[in-house]
Amino acid sequence: MSLDLYIYDNMLKILRQRQEQVQESLCFGAVPDFTAYKEQRAVLAELATLEQELKNLLDRIKDTDE
Repeated sequence: MSLDLYIYDNMLKILRQRQEQVQESLCFGAVPDFTAYKEQRAVLAELATLEQELKNLLDRIKDTDE
């Protein structure tokens, strides 16, 4: 389980860093047009989905270990 937690923690950290980058780009960066804005919002939504899937996967792994 230790390796599972290591991978989980690092992947979660990477996902959250990327989410912060996209959020900063949306809030403070120069988004050239509405199409680029929608694309960035889609990236942010996909990162949130990936984060939730990662959490669900860890829960499933924990359930099988018990």
